[in-house]
Amino acid sequence: MVTIAILLSIAHAKQYSNYYDYDTTPADGVPLTFPFKYTQKFSSSVGSIPAAQSAFTLTGTIGVGTPPQALSVLFDTGSDIFWVRSKQCKAQECRGQRTFDNSASSTYKQSSSATLIGLQYGDGTIVNCSVNQDTLTIGTLVLPNENVCEAINIETNTSSTDGIIGLGPPTSSSVANIFKTVTALSPQSKNVAGFWYNPNINSLGDTAGEISIGGIDSTRIQDNLVWFDSVPDSTHWTIQLRDIGIGNSKVFSNPISAIIDTGTTIFALPKSLADKLNSYFNAEMDEDGNYRVDCNIGSQLPAIQFTFVNGKEAIPVSVPAANLIFNYNSTCITVFGALPDTIASSEFVIVGALFLRNFYVVFDYDNSRIGFANPSNSTPVFPANNGPSSVDNKPSEANTSNSASALGYFGLLCLSILLNILLI
Repeated sequence: MVTIAILLSIAHAKQYSNYYDYDTTPADGVPLTFPFKYTQKFSSSVGSIPAAQSAFTLTGTIGVGTPPQALSVLFDTGSDIFWVRSKQCKAQECRGQRTFDNSASSTYKQSSSATLIGLQYGDGTIVNCSVNQDTLTIGTLVLPNENVCEAINIETNTSSTDGIIGLGPPTSSSVANIFKTVTALSPQSKNVAGFWYNPNINSLGDTAGEISIGGIDSTRIQDNLVWFDSVPDSTHWTIQLRDIGIGNSKVFSNPISAIIDTGTTIFALPKSLADKLNSYFNAEMDEDGNYRVDCNIGSQLPAIQFTFVNGKEAIPVSVPAANLIFNYNSTCITVFGALPDTIASSEFVIVGALFLRNFYVVFDYDNSRIGFANPSNSTPVFPANNGPSSVDNKPSEANTSNSASALGYFGLLCLSILLNILLI
């Protein structure tokens, strides 16, 4: 998910125009149960949260305050603000929703010069929040005195989760990016986030994936990570995509920036490229702009080749065509969609969750790089790699002895798709 962030008391953050990802199921206001026995004395170096399958971007249940108040948030590398819905929010959009009550937390610290942040999202949603401090609990990882932006006003026509944990790169300027504080608040942790996506996305009852903060879950990796340096001047996690090949032809052959965004659902491209890719699947655009296909065509087509670049090294990735089709109740669409006209560009693509589910993905904040690996128990899409297998060549294994339930999150670009499918 990508935001335009306005730091009203600091500066204007430069970000590209955006999508905002919303849950299509209105929250019922029923409190979540925080799944971990709380103890302020214990904190592991890695917090790992499984996500339930109700959509394709990963959300998880976190705890804010002492004792922890359970809230469901999106873990989003396309933005850089950690915010939650505050009990002080009196807007219509906050009524009957789960909120954070700072008066019920013994560790809450109000800032003497609270920074007011205004967030404006692509669908017109506006969030105004105030930055203060409290304890953040992610699985068994406990981060005291974390900056959290409490949303005191939300303007939207669509129900959202209880907040967002933005995981922007080092170039982001947000005062509420948890990457800036993980190692300071938990010295045994690393400034990394790992995302594992369950390849069986068509079963809504299955676990959608797993999010690890402070390290990675090496049990989810089939082989070594392949590292890509994030583009230094980008305010987003960005790598270079040299070309996409179909058989002996190229969809394009000029390198383009690829923004790796766990908060966006689809693989979004300029419309001319999206049309060309989808023609390979004999896809037909419906009245909502979705590319619908025959559900059986994926098994009849060869894999699509994506060539990413790290420095002077070109690294090919071969993804089976069937992995690029989403099937829900026998209605099928491809993972490729067109960028909205409002942000149409020939300079970048946005790589979202439906494509990322083919990999285990690691965001390494301190080294400003992104790692990809073939996930365990899946058909490899990356070539064999004998390089470093993890951050600092030493995997940090996540503590997964406890589990957290999570709520699903739909991307705006797939919102009309999924609403129409669910209503069929």
